[in-house]
Amino acid sequence: MVGTKENHAKTATNFFINLLIDKYKLSTDYQVAKFLGVNTCQISNYRYGRREFSDTNCLFIAEKLEYPKQIVLLSVWASREKNPEIRKVYKQLLDDYNA
Repeated sequence: MVGTKENHAKTATNFFINLLIDKYKLSTDYQVAKFLGVNTCQISNYRYGRREFSDTNCLFIAEKLEYPKQIVLLSVWASREKNPEIRKVYKQLLDDYNA
């Protein structure tokens, strides 16, 4: 069974994983991993904020969720960026895109 959302890191990757779970009725991390073409260890790394999606994964997720690629990429870039000033730029670009 997929862990409770309260246990997961608040990242863009988890946000998009949860959207995939809802849209495709996935019920286990194994199913999520299989859907994304990664192993369950990678899903655990996503869930606990140790890793974020690669840019290639972002494009795949955008296609599967029928989301604009720019939104998925900018969201994940902002989430994984450690420098607050750069993160702010990504978030501003995301806000501008959504305006």
